[in-house]
Amino acid sequence: MLSSASTDPPSPPTTLSILQSEPGNSLTGALTDAMMHVAPYIPPVPHPSKLHAPLPGEHPDTYWVVMVGQEVGIFFHWLDVGEHTKGISRAIQVRQETWADALHLYTRKYDEGAVEARPHVGGHFWPPHVPHTAPASPASSANSSEGSIWTHVEDLSDQMSQVTRY
Repeated sequence: MLSSASTDPPSPPTTLSILQSEPGNSLTGALTDAMMHVAPYIPPVPHPSKLHAPLPGEHPDTYWVVMVGQEVGIFFHWLDVGEHTKGISRAIQVRQETWADALHLYTRKYDEGAVEARPHVGGHFWPPHVPHTAPASPASSANSSEGSIWTHVEDLSDQMSQVTRY
C-alpha cells in the first residue's frame, strides 16, 4: 500500500536557517533585523494633475512623454529626455506634437500602471536622503531574481566571511 506522505527529498537548508541553528550566533539577529526592517525606496511617479504645461515664453522643441526612465513626466527638449532615460534598460519615451496629446498619453499610461521611475541608485535622480538600496520595482514579480529580498538587504559579505563553522 502506498503512503500518503510525500516522498520528495527534503530541500537543502537556507543560509538563514543554518545561522539560526547555530547557538550564540550574533550575526543571526543582525541579518534577521536587516531583512525585516529594510523598507525599499519606491521612486515617485507624478500624478497627471501635477504636470505643468510650458510657461508663456517657454518654447518647447516638442513634447516628450517619458513613461519609463530615471524620472518620468512630460519634457520639452530632447536633451532633457536623454538625461532622464540614459542607462535605463527598456526606457520608453514618445514624442507628441501638442501638450494635450502628451498629457492624454501620460494620463492613459499612468492609469494603466505603465509609468515607472527607475533612478540609478546613488545617481543624479536618487534623493540624497534615501539610503543607497535598490528601489522596489512595481513591475518585477515577487519570485523573480530582481524581486528577491536579497536585492533590498545590505551587503553582509564582510560579516559573513568572519563566521566560523564548527
